[in-house]
Amino acid sequence: MRIILRAFTLQTARAKVRKAEDDWNTRDPKLMAMDYSEDCSWRNVLNSQWAE
Repeated sequence: MRIILRAFTLQTARAKVRKAEDDWNTRDPKLMAMDYSEDCSWRNVLNSQWAE
């Protein structure tokens, strides 16, 4: 039987979501980019969308 280990706990998942929400509310694409992986399409979308 293989044991599956979770990458995060409920508390750390909540903390990650809260940080992402707080960063989103700043509307700062540079700050937001740190919450997403480099290959995430949102990084490019945010830069172009909020530049307007």
